[in-house]
Amino acid sequence: METRIISIEIKKFPAVIFTDTHTNIQNIQKLKELFSGVQMICLGDITSMFSKGANDANIRSIQFFMDNRIP
Repeated sequence: METRIISIEIKKFPAVIFTDTHTNIQNIQKLKELFSGVQMICLGDITSMFSKGANDANIRSIQFFMDNRIP
């Protein structure tokens, strides 16, 4: 299996950089409203891997980041 590192280029300032959302999509939606049109970058922890029953929330969180093109 090939592993690639994708380069992230910030083309416009300001940029919103955040982390540790742990499936809380509502907070990210608030950020998107506050900083409309600003590039957003998440440094990680978008899921709750060790929470019981969190699989559906994890899938929704991952899909949200993919749909909104938030690296």
